[in-house]
Amino acid sequence: MARSSKSQSGNFAANFRQLPVWAPLLAAAAIVLLIGQRAPVVAAIAVSPLLVFAWLRVRNAANRARLVARVAAGDVKQNLSLLSWASLHRLITTLYLQRGYTLLETVKAAPEGGVDLAFRNADGLFFVSCKHTPNKQVTVQVIRDLYSVISAQRAGGGAAVNVGGFAPEAALTAKKLGIELLDADRLQALLSSKPPAVLLSRDVNGAAASALGTYVLLAVMAVTVNWSYWIGTLIPASAPEQQVASRPAEPVVDAATESLKRARLEQDQRNSARAAADQARIQLAEDKVVAWDESFKVADECVDPANWKTQVECGNEYMRAKKKFEEDWDRAHPPEATVSQP
Repeated sequence: MARSSKSQSGNFAANFRQLPVWAPLLAAAAIVLLIGQRAPVVAAIAVSPLLVFAWLRVRNAANRARLVARVAAGDVKQNLSLLSWASLHRLITTLYLQRGYTLLETVKAAPEGGVDLAFRNADGLFFVSCKHTPNKQVTVQVIRDLYSVISAQRAGGGAAVNVGGFAPEAALTAKKLGIELLDADRLQALLSSKPPAVLLSRDVNGAAASALGTYVLLAVMAVTVNWSYWIGTLIPASAPEQQVASRPAEPVVDAATESLKRARLEQDQRNSARAAADQARIQLAEDKVVAWDESFKVADECVDPANWKTQVECGNEYMRAKKKFEEDWDRAHPPEATVSQP
């Protein structure tokens, strides 16, 4: 299964979303405390994305809570059948997150195809295929397609979802291959096992901590930032004040001050070197993604495999091409040629 450049570029955002809620808040508080007095504008710009992250956590947790509560209320099976495919997708994501899985990325953003969600648990990768046909059972071909991806990626397991259930042959094949099946009855059992408020307590508590941390951060900024000085710098000084300010200060020879200046200059140089090294590593990683996308082209017969054998062969061909690319890349970019951390 070849990944698109779009899914590769989304890896960083997916990893960022997996950070604990206190991590960006702690980083924001550190930024304010360290540079809030000396550079309030820079601190505000640096903190803004972290506050947006906290707001998104609050919004997403609230949306998931409303979705689960709406489905769990009343006739669960009927509510499931009335959901859109995107809403069912979010519901399945929430259920697996609450079962201790970690969401890696959305591998396909349409209701057609083999795999829609990728998780990680103690056994490794876990793929989920979401179908939403309330009045139609899933055939065995869907189970085989899912298993071919699981085998090609050497995942630890997978699951297939369909509100309308699964054909007998599909259920039997899934049982033999160790694939979990989630139909309307199974989803109803999962939603009914815990009340929605308890089911989502971890997300709601995390969202509450995010909101509380935002208010605490704003309070810290109000206390630590010298707003009067900052506002004063925006107001033009009068002519006498400008003359006084323009007078050169008498030089004071102080060995300790000069030593501190040199130490700060050296630290700034080290910081610049680290930033350049980090940028070089990021650029190398991006070049690797682009090189892979350009080197591996999916064969025409693998775009829409005609049968099970072709599907498995395409998966094996992908793994061989990926392994060879990694070996060629490592030979072309040995560790000593990469930019090291100063």
